[in-house]
Amino acid sequence: GAYSACIGATDGSITYEEFCFDFMISEPDPLSVLISLDQDASQATLSLSGSELYNVELNGILTQTTQSDYTLVLRPGLNTIKVTGALPCQGVFEESVLVGNDPVVYPNPFEGELEVFVPPTDTPLEVRLYNLLGQEVYTELFSSAEEVVRMELSSLPSGVYLLSVSGEQIKYTTKVIKR
Repeated sequence: GAYSACIGATDGSITYEEFCFDFMISEPDPLSVLISLDQDASQATLSLSGSELYNVELNGILTQTTQSDYTLVLRPGLNTIKVTGALPCQGVFEESVLVGNDPVVYPNPFEGELEVFVPPTDTPLEVRLYNLLGQEVYTELFSSAEEVVRMELSSLPSGVYLLSVSGEQIKYTTKVIKR
């Protein structure tokens, strides 16, 4: 917006001449990030706009760049990407990218909610949880569009469980610990 400001001052009996000026304050461009993965998902190229300086965080490691195209080398498993501009009001971009064919379970050990990051699939996924006696204590069917399966398991007692994720294109079992 457009603003006007005047500054005047006195020092005891001395009065200084008032100085007035007009000025414009504009908001910065919003942060824009487009992400593209190479064919084997080992690299992500970020197309950045909206700022002169970008803070790019990959798996907790912060890098600053002024480049509008920035390439990240991804590790197998879950990769967390966070991008901010020079000003906090420009917004934040956050994305999780799963590299590989095995699901990633987070957090493990867990307290209430357990998340499973799964590779994209065309068929529904069935998630089952078994106690160490082999008894099924949880089962749910998730749509193929969900890449993050969230399960509320706070009602389960503390202990060790076996988590099974199965579908037409995936068969995965791992141990999880409930605190």
